[in-house]
Amino acid sequence: MWISQTTLTTFAALSFADTIRRNIDLGFMTGAAFVDLRKAFDTIDHSILLRKLRSFGIKSKELNWFENYLSGRTQVVGVGGVSSDPLHITSGVPQGSILGPLLFVIYINDLHLCIKSCDVLMYADDTVLFCAGFNSEVIEDNLNQDLHTLGEWLQVKSLFLNTTKSEAMLFGTHSKLSKQNDFDITFHGQSLTRVNKFTYLEFIIATDHKPLLGIFNSHKPTSARRWKLWLMPYNCQLIYRPGKDAENPADFMSRHPSKTESEERNIAEDYVNYVCNQAVPKAITLQEMKLESEKDTSFQALIKAIETDQCTQPEVEDYRNVKDELLVYQGTILRGNRIVVQKALRDRAVDLAHVGHQGTVKTKRLIREKVWFSGADKMV
Repeated sequence: MWISQTTLTTFAALSFADTIRRNIDLGFMTGAAFVDLRKAFDTIDHSILLRKLRSFGIKSKELNWFENYLSGRTQVVGVGGVSSDPLHITSGVPQGSILGPLLFVIYINDLHLCIKSCDVLMYADDTVLFCAGFNSEVIEDNLNQDLHTLGEWLQVKSLFLNTTKSEAMLFGTHSKLSKQNDFDITFHGQSLTRVNKFTYLEFIIATDHKPLLGIFNSHKPTSARRWKLWLMPYNCQLIYRPGKDAENPADFMSRHPSKTESEERNIAEDYVNYVCNQAVPKAITLQEMKLESEKDTSFQALIKAIETDQCTQPEVEDYRNVKDELLVYQGTILRGNRIVVQKALRDRAVDLAHVGHQGTVKTKRLIREKVWFSGADKMV
């Protein structure tokens, strides 16, 4: 059995879902605009794409190769056995090719630079803008402003947003959402459809073992139930491809095991990496925190205590009540999805949380969102 793009798709969906859950736990609502581009692969401007490739260091013969690859293509329409005259293609990248998706990603890889107030998550041509807050009107304003800026960016890139397929959604607790009836996200004066359910990212599972289709579709307990449970949160399709089908790598891979070690990414490790990077305050780098960990003797004592499960040293007394919630990862310590801050960086973390003068209650909530250390509330 072979899963197409499973790891990256799963990680993108996981990071988005985790952000929404975390915001709900903090009492925030999250607004999202799921952006659909009209004929995204067909409208790519060749001259802009070649300039982007040049900026990545592709020059001389290599750049000429890409230019030849993109130019000189024609298309023909056939109806009832009659074909039209060939028409030269002046834009777009070949769909169904290996290079097509890669060239598209290169073409739009600077999209996030035009987004000021929201976060953006991109996976190929699936793009979502989202931001969180207590007030739905502020969320609405932020999304609308960034969608307006995005429209200007798309116009320069010769890309077009499809307002009929783009949708908006507001996430939060039932009690909060029941009071929000006027959430209106617009693009160039047109309101995006507000939905309460959206399928974000999907993938295909291909198998050359036909009985597996019946096993997966059965409601009876089977040996594949763990797979079914793991795939339940995602929009995926199980299809059968005969082993002789050249497009099905499952047959070849099952009969020709790799002689080298598998380079599959560990989703759990990717998730921990994501939490570490997201938990670090904006003006403090993860590298700084690792360096401070090495200098802080009490922090090193805590790491040793966690690894040996012996929290008897006086230096770790403040952490005894939460020792079962702590995890050591690459020289840092996590408590759930928050990073534990060393003593030398705590004042900076609190100062960062105070930016904007939003009051004590909101500042405490903000600092609890990303970091943890004993006595944080008192310092705020």
